[in-house]
Parts: sequence; structure tokens; C-alpha cells
Amino acid sequence: MRLKSLSSFLGATAVAVLCFSSLAEAAVVLNPVQDTEIRYGNTADRSTFDFTNTKNAGDTNGVTRKSYFEFDISTLTEPVTAASTLKFFLSSGTGTDDYDGGDNVLSVFGLTDETLDAWDDTAITYNTDTGGKVVAPANGTAAAPAGGDTLDLTKAVLIGDWDIPNSPNPTVDNLPVGLEVSYTGQDLADFLNADTNGLATFILVRTAGSNSAANFSVGTTERSEASGLRPVLTAVSVPEPSSLAVLAIGGVSVLVRRRK
Repeated sequence: MRLKSLSSFLGATAVAVLCFSSLAEAAVVLNPVQDTEIRYGNTADRSTFDFTNTKNAGDTNGVTRKSYFEFDISTLTEPVTAASTLKFFLSSGTGTDDYDGGDNVLSVFGLTDETLDAWDDTAITYNTDTGGKVVAPANGTAAAPAGGDTLDLTKAVLIGDWDIPNSPNPTVDNLPVGLEVSYTGQDLADFLNADTNGLATFILVRTAGSNSAANFSVGTTERSEASGLRPVLTAVSVPEPSSLAVLAIGGVSVLVRRRK
């Protein structure tokens, strides 16, 4: 009889361990619901392109561009951890130029002013707010747009920097298509956990450097899933204590039923 009880207990424990393992780390994988690039002095709609370019040729140069991506995170029901990641992938786009300098950085910011999350990827611009267009969130105003690598930090927060590597042979080769641009850590987790409206906007900018006016193209949600070039937000969560309590109760229930 004792052996049977022990067997039942071990069985229930195994069930609980398996359930706990599945709950201990749950990942939700998301693609953007909208994305686009903004370009200084240009109001063209680029929301249907399957890549964005991010460049920095100076505060008021028509080459300078920033990229915007919005994710619907309303399905996230548990706090996320620092293991969460935001990934972009180098796209062929219009051709990504050779990189031969060590001062090229691609930074990602999160939009913290949630009143601005209702932006429309067909209607935001770098510095024009006429003709149905509005200046992109956190990019200053039409009268005083933010510089080539700056944003209004009362409305956005830095999540991370990524150093653009040198090309293997800068005089000949471009960086490879599919190169992963990845951001992870507590700053990303804190940004996602602070959300209250189910939307998360990320902004890519380039620091000014020797090669910062060159194309750096990443894929958008318009890319096919098979291409592997869509941006990906992987939100990793751990269940709240209440969820673990339910698990424990389930394990005890299994034990009681088996003892009967």
C-alpha cells in the first residue's frame, strides 16, 4: 500500500514538473502590424516597401532616414523577462553599401508616450505636417525636427545599440543578406512590461559616423514569412505566482485521484 502511494506521489510529481517546465518559460513570437521609414524633406509613402533604410547624413540632409515598427502585444498576459529579443534582418532592399568603419551604430528606441501609438504608417513624415501628413512620433516637430540620430527623449527611451560590423572585404563585398540585428536585455523587458495599451512602437536610428549615410536596409512585415527577413519580437515570460498556484493544485488533484 505504501509502495502504491509512493508510486502515485512520484507520478503526480512528474506531472507537476512537466507542467511547471512548460509554464516556466513561455515565448510569444510576433511580427510588426505596421512599419515604414521617414526621410528628411520627403513625404513619399513607403509603408508598402518590403525593406526600410536607416541612414544619417546630418540633421537636415535629404538622405537622412529613420525606421518605425509597431507590434501588437495585447496577447502578452504575463510579465516578460530579459531573455526577450527584438530582431531585424539585413535586407537586400536597394542594396546595402559596404561598411569599413568602426563607428557605425544602429540604435533602437521604444516609444513611451502611448498617446502617439496610433500613428499611421501611410501618413507619418520626418518634418512635414501638412497635406494629411504628420511628423512621426518622437521626431520633434515640423518647425524643429529631431536630428539625424536624435529623438525626443521625453517620448522615447533607448533600448539598445548594435555595432554594424565591417564588411569582409569593404572594397568588394556588402554585408550578407539575412545578417541578424538583435536587441535583448532588461531595458527591452522593462519597456514591454510598462505597456498599458497593447501596442509597442520601436524606432531605428543611426549614429553619425564615417559611413552613416550608406544604406542599412532591414526587412519589413511586407516580406514573406519564408524569406526569414521579417522583424521578430520574441517575448519570453514566466508565469505569475497565481499561475503556479493553479499548477500546484492540479498536481495535488492528480495525487488524490490516484490514491483513490
